[in-house]
Amino acid sequence: MRALTGGMDSTIDVLVPERGKPVVMRRYLDKGSPDSAIALACREAEVLRALKLTSVAAPGLVAVDRRGEHCGTPSVLTEFMDGSREVPGDPRTLAAGLARTMVTIHDTSPPAVDGLPDATGLVLSALSEECPDLHGQSPSATMWSLVRDQPAPSEMGPQTLIHNDFAPHNTLFVGDRLSGVVDWTLAAAGHPASEVSFCRLNVALVLGLDAGDLVLEAAQIGAPLTDRGWWDLVAAARVEPDLHSWTQSANYFGPPDVTVQDVADRFDRFLRGALAAT
Repeated sequence: MRALTGGMDSTIDVLVPERGKPVVMRRYLDKGSPDSAIALACREAEVLRALKLTSVAAPGLVAVDRRGEHCGTPSVLTEFMDGSREVPGDPRTLAAGLARTMVTIHDTSPPAVDGLPDATGLVLSALSEECPDLHGQSPSATMWSLVRDQPAPSEMGPQTLIHNDFAPHNTLFVGDRLSGVVDWTLAAAGHPASEVSFCRLNVALVLGLDAGDLVLEAAQIGAPLTDRGWWDLVAAARVEPDLHSWTQSANYFGPPDVTVQDVADRFDRFLRGALAAT
C-alpha cells in the first residue's frame, strides 16, 4: 500500500498486488455520521459505474464495500489511472484541457443514481436562508448577502451531470494531456455554468486571474455562458470559508511562492469582477 495525497473526507491508497494491475482504495472517514460515509461511497460507486458507458475519463469501478464490512469503513476500489497532478506549465494548455473535459462531462445526462443531488435546486432553496450550508461550511453573512442581493437567473436550462468539485487538484495529466478526472464524491445534476465558475476561480486563486480567464474563454467556445456573474458569486461563496487553506493548495500544484496575501487579493479581484458582470 502507498498513501496518496488529497481527500478531506477520506483516505486514499494505491494497492500494488504481486500480480495484476494496481488499484486505488478510497476509505470514507466516519465523522460522526456513519450514514453519510455510506451515502458517499454508494454515490461515487454508482456514478463511476454509470460513467463506464460514457467518454468521460473517469476511473473504472472495481468494487464497493458499502458498509465497511471488509475495509472497516465504507470504501470504493477503482482502477489506477496513469498521470500525475503536475499540471502543464502553459496556462493556455491547462485551460484548454480543463474546458474540453468539462464539455465532455456536461454532455452527459445525470445518471439514475439514488441520492444524486440537485445542485441547482439546493442553491436556489438556500437563497431563503441567512447563512446556508454549502458543501459542509457556511459563507459569511456578508458574502452570502452579495449572492442574495442579485436576482437569480430566470432560466436555468437543462440539468446535466456535473463533477461538482472540478479543478486541477482533481485531474490527472500525462504531459500536456488531461488523462483523467478523479474524486466523484460530490457528483450531482446541475448547471454547467456553476462548474465553469468554480473551476475558473480555483485556477485564478492558484495561477492568477489571467489564467482563470483563459478557462472561461476556452469553455465559452461555441456556447457563451449566460448569467456568468451570478454563478461566479455562488462559486465565491462556496470557496470563501476555505480561503485560508488556498495558499497551501496553490503551492502544491502552482508556483511555490504564492502567499496568503496573493490568494486574498485574487479572490477580491474575482469578486469585484463577478459583481460587475451581474
